[in-house]
Amino acid sequence: EPKADIISNSWGVSNFPSLEYAPGLDISSHILNALVIPQSLHQNYTGTTIISSAGNSGHGYGTMGMPGISSFGISVGAVTNNDFVGYGPFKGEPRFGNTTDHSDHVVDFSSRGPGVIGDPKPDLMSIGAYGFVPSAITKLPDEPSESFSVFGGTSMSAPIAAGSAALLVESLKEKSTSYDPFVIRNLLMSSGEDLGNDALTQGAGLVNALDAVRIVNGHGGKFMVHNNATFSNIKEVIDVPLSSFNSDLFGIDEFGLSNKTFSMTSWYGGRLNSGEETTTTYTIENPNDYPIDVTIKPKTLNLIERLQISGITEPFLHDTVLNETETYRPNYIKLADIPAEHSISNGSIIHPDSSLMILNLYFPFDVFMNQTDTTYADDLKISSLYVYDWEDKNTDDEISSDELSLVNRGGSWGTVQEIRISDPLEKFENEPVIGVYPVPEIFSFWKGNTNQNVTSMDYTLSTSYYQNVLWDDVIVDEEITIPPNNSSKITATLSVAPDKQTGVYQGFLSFEGKHHKINSPVSYGVLEAVEKDVKQ
Repeated sequence: EPKADIISNSWGVSNFPSLEYAPGLDISSHILNALVIPQSLHQNYTGTTIISSAGNSGHGYGTMGMPGISSFGISVGAVTNNDFVGYGPFKGEPRFGNTTDHSDHVVDFSSRGPGVIGDPKPDLMSIGAYGFVPSAITKLPDEPSESFSVFGGTSMSAPIAAGSAALLVESLKEKSTSYDPFVIRNLLMSSGEDLGNDALTQGAGLVNALDAVRIVNGHGGKFMVHNNATFSNIKEVIDVPLSSFNSDLFGIDEFGLSNKTFSMTSWYGGRLNSGEETTTTYTIENPNDYPIDVTIKPKTLNLIERLQISGITEPFLHDTVLNETETYRPNYIKLADIPAEHSISNGSIIHPDSSLMILNLYFPFDVFMNQTDTTYADDLKISSLYVYDWEDKNTDDEISSDELSLVNRGGSWGTVQEIRISDPLEKFENEPVIGVYPVPEIFSFWKGNTNQNVTSMDYTLSTSYYQNVLWDDVIVDEEITIPPNNSSKITATLSVAPDKQTGVYQGFLSFEGKHHKINSPVSYGVLEAVEKDVKQ
């Protein structure tokens, strides 16, 4: 019977309906997984590609809710494009700078993995902060009648990825190539562009519909990878709560996951004990009419330097250009003013070996929230974080908004703000400047703006530099040649050190050819046996 090829979900909740199970093991996640997997509902069911927003609860890890956290659906996080600068509510605000040259940085609110079982999530990234979309047909009387408006969040990222999936379905049908949701998933993940972040933040990277279609058509030296262990490892864990699910509640005669195995680009090593190891077999598919050489390396991010300074916010500062009443600028800190241990080379103050720079702004909890107030969270002081590329156009050494190009921003309601800059050495043509913006009014979590003026806040600002390094947890053959219009297999072994602490560990397997690179997200959990009725 006719059915949808793709379902796009721009919604999410963290706890309902769970029936005592965490998101990812809840009823809705089981239903979504079953909808994805061919033959789960009946023997002729072909599966449906389901793409969901990762959620807007970042920047902490483990912040994804359902349905995005479901293991076999495709979850999509958000990156910037900064087109909103100078438009709508962002116009005339000094803190947003003057230009929109920067894009494709992870947004602070984008929810992070892992999934509840330790599998790598999210799967992909797309634009979510922010973009222009057609305005709603129905308008309120006092609303402006513009054709387009600004929209954002991972609710924007998911439908963009769904559109890319639709292009893939069209290309596969044109070639009369059979496919299922796992083929679509693997094509999208095998064509994702690396954003320089960790696997639990970016998944396989930024959606690239053109490269995905090129894989289908065997163009441009593009190729695809997938492994045979992830599906079984996930199913082994989620089958336990699934067995207690009463399918009659939803009018389904038979409910369960298919006994077949489906290949997946990401590798979930499962739940392991210290000293154990596990293996998987990756298949590398070459759709081109010529052989391709591929180098495979396990990689992870390693912290190489962390710097910090302390300060006190000064609210109600005015910009020299946008000097309007009740319009204020951030407190500016030059990156060069944060004492560094690394040597400065080629005039750059950014660590020369860094592939990722993370800025964090910390506030004491009793400064963020007035704990003496009778109503909890009714008196909140918030400061957001910005980073700019500053060109001192008039050489007066004074920063003004017309000299600032916004690179990225962070603005959650909490005690920590975060900004991530991929390949920071390439992102600044001039001087990096950080902006700490004290929101002028005190806010209530329940009522919003209280219209009370804010006061100064103590803060700590840190800069952390990370470098891509080889990941010792995984051993794999490093080079292979794949014949034209053919595939080759390699074996990867993941070993858990005897002294490894409990937790979830992550990295990538990087597959790099002359014209294409794939980052396969890898994660695994380390367990510790706990004896029943024994005090720990």
